[in-house]
Amino acid sequence: MCLTGKYNYDLNNSCELCPKNTFSITGATSITGCKPCDKGCHSKPSSGYCEQCITSKYHDEHNNSCGLCPKNTFTISDASDIDGCAPCAAGEHSIEGSGYCQNCPEVGGDGNDGKCTCKAGETLMGTKCEPCETAKWKADIGVTSCNLCADTLKGSITEEVGSTKVGDCKCPMGTYDNEKGVCTEVEDGMDLQEIRMM
Repeated sequence: MCLTGKYNYDLNNSCELCPKNTFSITGATSITGCKPCDKGCHSKPSSGYCEQCITSKYHDEHNNSCGLCPKNTFTISDASDIDGCAPCAAGEHSIEGSGYCQNCPEVGGDGNDGKCTCKAGETLMGTKCEPCETAKWKADIGVTSCNLCADTLKGSITEEVGSTKVGDCKCPMGTYDNEKGVCTEVEDGMDLQEIRMM
């Protein structure tokens, strides 16, 4: 008797593997005993069961596996191909591999043809665009994170939230840019006018 995932091949009386996208529990006496998977399900050769792609995934027939639904699409379950990943409605978005769409954050700036985005000086926090904190900046439109001033000039800050350029990063009062990427404390006797010109 052939084991799970196999069938009896009469010509040489051997047990052969059930083909992909079929399965057998045990004791298949011929290839017809390898039952086809239901729609939306798949299996590897020699399988005893079929797998169904779960929420956020679809059946990738080329790789015979479950692939992630692209961003701005979703599926709850049982997507038999990529067309089963439904597009988000207008004003909604999703990341890759989502089982649902969510409302776009506030749209700012002029870019991205009105798609989900945050304007320069803002980043996505949850489902809302928020200004970059002090000591951070962001020049581009999008939902990427704000940049740290310290990555360019250690110890520097911005005067206000929502900075849009690295040039907004300044050394705080009582310190100066030592031209080595670090804000350094002003020492007694230093010429402040000369420091400002550095």
